Order: sequence, then C-alpha cells, then structure tokens
Amino acid sequence: MSKLSDRLLIVVFAVILLSAAIYAADTYGTSAWTSLRTLDRMDNVETWNITAEINAAPEFGEFIRPFDGFWIDLNGLMGRILGQREINDVYKLSNGQLTWHPAPVEFVPNIPAVIAPGVSALTALNEFLTDNGGELLFVLAPSKVSKFENMLSAEAYDPENLEADAFVEALGANGVDYLDLREVFHGLGCDDYAQLFYATDTHWRAETGAFYGYREIVRALENYGWIAAADPQLTDIAAFEKTTYKNFFLGYYGKRVGRYFGGTDDFVVIRPAFETFITTEIPAWNEYIEGDWYEATFIDSMTAKKDYYNVSAYAAYGNSDFGYGIRRNSNAPIDKKLLVIGDSFGNVPFSLLSLIFTEVRELDMRTFNRDYRSFLAEYDPDITIVLTNVNGVYDENVKNVAP
Repeated sequence: MSKLSDRLLIVVFAVILLSAAIYAADTYGTSAWTSLRTLDRMDNVETWNITAEINAAPEFGEFIRPFDGFWIDLNGLMGRILGQREINDVYKLSNGQLTWHPAPVEFVPNIPAVIAPGVSALTALNEFLTDNGGELLFVLAPSKVSKFENMLSAEAYDPENLEADAFVEALGANGVDYLDLREVFHGLGCDDYAQLFYATDTHWRAETGAFYGYREIVRALENYGWIAAADPQLTDIAAFEKTTYKNFFLGYYGKRVGRYFGGTDDFVVIRPAFETFITTEIPAWNEYIEGDWYEATFIDSMTAKKDYYNVSAYAAYGNSDFGYGIRRNSNAPIDKKLLVIGDSFGNVPFSLLSLIFTEVRELDMRTFNRDYRSFLAEYDPDITIVLTNVNGVYDENVKNVAP
C-alpha cells in the first residue's frame, strides 16, 4: 500500500474517532438539557414534559461557533451510516422525519393531571368571552407523530396524542367549541405527515399543513355561523403563488444533528396571486408595515441567503415571533374583530386570517405579559381563536390564557 493511501486511512480514522468523541461528549449543548431529559414532577406524578425540555435548551446562537456546523454534520453523518435512530435527543420517525425523543415504552402518563390546567384555563376563557358576547374556538394542530399511524420503534411510546384526545374531550364536555385538525386532516385523507411537516423542524409546512389548517379554521367559523361565507379564492392554495428554495432550510431538530442525518428541507414561500393590502403594527418593536400580504407579513431578508445554522426560515412567516401585534385589512370580507392566541404554530394561519377579517390582533401566549382579563375587556373581540399543537396541551403557557 502506498504512503499516500496510508496517510489517507490515518486521516479518515482520525476523523471517525473525533466524530465519535463529539457524539459521546454531547458537545453541542445537550448537557444543558440533561436535568429535564426524561421526567418532570407534577403533584408527585411522573409526566413526560417535552415542552419543559425545549424551553430549558439554549438557543443555537449561544453555542454555534465557526466550523461547528461541520462537526454537527459529521456527527449526524456517522449516525446515519451506523443506522442510529436517535442522536442528541433527536429521533427519526418511520417516515424519515425528525422529532424530539419520545417517551420510553414503560412510561404511564397521568392524563388527568397533565390536561387539567389547560382545560381549566380555556373553560374560564370561554365563560368570560361568551358572557361578554364573544365566541371562542380552540384549534388543536397535529404534531409530527400521527395518532393514526405507528411511527415509533417498539421501545418508544407516544402519550401525547392520548393526552390530546382527553384534552379536547374535556373541553367539549365543558362547552368549549374546538376544532381537532388531526381528525379533520384524517377525514380529508391528508395523512402523509411527510408532506404536512418540515422534515427537520417542529412546524407544519406553510404551503400544506399550515395552509390547510387556516382553510379549515375558516370553514369551521362559517359552519358555526359566526361569519358569512368567504370568497373561495381566499382559502384556495391554487390562488397563491409559490417560490421554492431547494434544500434551503435546516429546522430546529436538524440544527442538532446536521444536514446528513435527516437531510434538509425545501422551503416554499407562498403569496396571494390576487391583490391585497394589509397593515401590520408591532408596538413593542415600534414597527409599522404596510403593503400587500407578503410585504406586510413576511420577512423576506430571511430567505435572502442560505444559512442552515443561524437562521430559521420558518420564522419569516408572520413577522417572526412577537408578543402582541395588530393586522388590519379594510378590504377584508368579514368586518369583525378577531383575536388569535397561540405560539409559533400560528405564524402562517394567523397571518393568513388577515385576508378574511378587517382586524386581527395576535397574542403569543409564550411572551404576552399583560393581564388577559383587562386586555379582553378593552379589546372586546367578536371571535377568539386559541391554537396550539398536540405537544402544547400541557404547555405551561396554555394555563395563562385564563382571564
């Protein structure tokens, strides 16, 4: 064997060893997650609390240094070569998409304890709104783990869809109107979650899952008789232009395991092909924007350059995440005041609802710091929508919506 071949083998072996060392040491911030990695305590009951783990994690900007992306990619590549299903607390589903590591199969959830705070908060909110002449619709978005398909290994368990089932059942028993998009999508045959969600991120794709969610929200409001039937083109994806950025996006999970463990995502930007005029006001940022829907609700600088590790392209939708914002559309068909409360899952559908309503006020339940009762009394919305996905039914933030 030549000296060149010997040197090449030494280099390859050294790289493999270094990658293994990185994996073993969990260099990329995993240690900050360890204390919350498995179980959280609530009333002396063990509960699987993914939200607490995610909230406890450092942001990637805090520890991604130059060339770190290379080592993360290498680590993920080695995991893929070795056939690993989980790396750095990121788990690969049966459809190849990435999600947070699931509960162990022996885990037994205490469902009543998990759902009680959120059910109580939404019931109180519903009573307050209806007493003051308003309406409330709770919208449950799916998570990346379908309730209609086994997407986990034999060692893993999905308690969250069971908790979500109990959550909406309890809301219904308490007189709260709800829209379970898991069931709606299933009834429409939209069961390919690889098409509904970004493979490497937590969120639903703007052009599929999120848009379908928006469309079904509008249909539900029409069916309840709370709004008149809207122009069909406003909820028809065929009436929207699409721009596709190939292999452009590396989502939340992908940033933890690199480009080669679960791949990268194409990123599709949608915008109405019809004429629109929207204004967006974000008081905390002293920001006022006006223009067509795309100009007023989308941060186009976030798609100007591919940057896998320092930019989340999804956050371009809905002007990213803010605590409180106001959108107005004087040409909208429904002249009512809409209040939407949610988290980042609402970025796309909430911004699209400005095509339907003359005024939409948006609260992020994670960062909105005003008293809900005083805000609701002041704004007096005609319709309020609270949206979260399956993982959010036990979120600490949901219980804060109680007035």
